[in-house]
Formats: sequence, structure tokens, C-alpha cells
Amino acid sequence: MIEIIINDQKMQVEEGCTILDAANKIGVDIPSLCHHPKVEPYGACRLCTVEINDGRKTRMVTACNYPIRKSITVNTVSEKTVNTRNTLIQMMMSRWPNVSYVKEIAKKYQVPEPDYTHPLVDSNEHACVLCGLCIR
Repeated sequence: MIEIIINDQKMQVEEGCTILDAANKIGVDIPSLCHHPKVEPYGACRLCTVEINDGRKTRMVTACNYPIRKSITVNTVSEKTVNTRNTLIQMMMSRWPNVSYVKEIAKKYQVPEPDYTHPLVDSNEHACVLCGLCIR
């Protein structure tokens, strides 16, 4: 077992457990769009990006496909993480403004409307958001 810290909460996980799975076990919310437990993690949407410290350096990783192999500290609410998540959600809002999941996640994380329009905007409420679930 490996001891990790997620948002100041210590826990033990098996080697290879992903950050997203570990966070879910203790009720820490990490958004994701392309993740589904029945398919291999993909990391396409990047919404699950979190900040980790492995004792040597701090960096941003996708929680859905980052296997825990040693003790790390994970921060899902750092300024850098929140800014990254907000930027990603705004990009999705500008590209797929009428897709219900995109609107729901923007509301949940209180992300303001983007002040730009994506050049490939698709206003269809059933637009493909490129999560990759259907092909995996």
C-alpha cells in the first residue's frame, strides 16, 4: 500500500490505483467528461487535471490515467488547478455552447461565459464533444 494525500486527507491506496479512483473513494470531486469505469482511461478531455507534488517537483497531471506508484500529494483545488479547469470548461463552452453536460459542469464549477467564440463552434445540443467514449 502507498500513502498519498489528497487535499490534506491522508489515505492508503494500492499501487497502480489512479488519482481519480482514489479521490472518488474519499468523496473528493474531480470532474471528468471522457472517463467511464468500463473503458480504459483516456485523458482526452483534460477536465480531471490536478496538481501533484511527488517530493521533487510540482506538476499538472490528468487524474483519470495517472497511476499512483509512490507517495504523492494531490491538490484538486489549488489556484493553478482551478484556473486550468476553468479555462478548459470555457473552451468547451465556446465550442459546444448548447450541450447540456457542458452547461451543467460550467454551472457546477461557476465558470463564467467565455468572452470568445471557438472557430469550430457547434451549436447543436447533441454535438459530439470529442470525449472518445463511443469509440472506446
